[in-house]
Amino acid sequence: PWRIEPFSAARLPALLDGWNRIFFGQRNFLPLTRGWFGAHVTEHRAFDPAGLVLAVADDQLVGLAHFLRHGGDTAHGGNGGSLPPHGTLALLAVADDWRRKGVATALLDQGRRYLGDLPLVADGQCYNPFYGNSELPEPPLFGTPEGISLPWEDEASRDFFSRHGFPSQHQGITLCLELLPSAQPRPREDPAKVEILASR
Repeated sequence: PWRIEPFSAARLPALLDGWNRIFFGQRNFLPLTRGWFGAHVTEHRAFDPAGLVLAVADDQLVGLAHFLRHGGDTAHGGNGGSLPPHGTLALLAVADDWRRKGVATALLDQGRRYLGDLPLVADGQCYNPFYGNSELPEPPLFGTPEGISLPWEDEASRDFFSRHGFPSQHQGITLCLELLPSAQPRPREDPAKVEILASR
């Protein structure tokens, strides 16, 4: 059995372990440490523990989602303008062996309860101070440099978001420069990513 609960300091070890298991091997993966998570997430002025929702089974993290409340003066849409007050989905992840068991839906439902009447937006270009846009001095932990995204070939995740009111609206290409010690740098094109941009 698994359950949904808000983040608490007691769950930090399970979160760090679970994060590193879930995201290991993904593009731009960096091992999450207590110090990094504190400096960039829990100590940030925008952090609200109730908005960081965990799925836990036998004291192990099997999924997580992070929701933020925004006023119109703190968010920017894809055209660089501001948005009215709303909620943002900054991150949603479920361990591979826990997919298709209702975990992601339960995380999303809890996030909607946390946001109340605020519309929920998932957008790679919305203000996201925690996990991977220009607010961070380091490379993003996953996805694109601008925020939430999905590998285009991950049809199951795209279908999930579409069913919950977040259809795919933009497909983007990320380009990387691979630096090899014994060869000249050569450009490399990564698989296409899709940015999720919709609200419900």
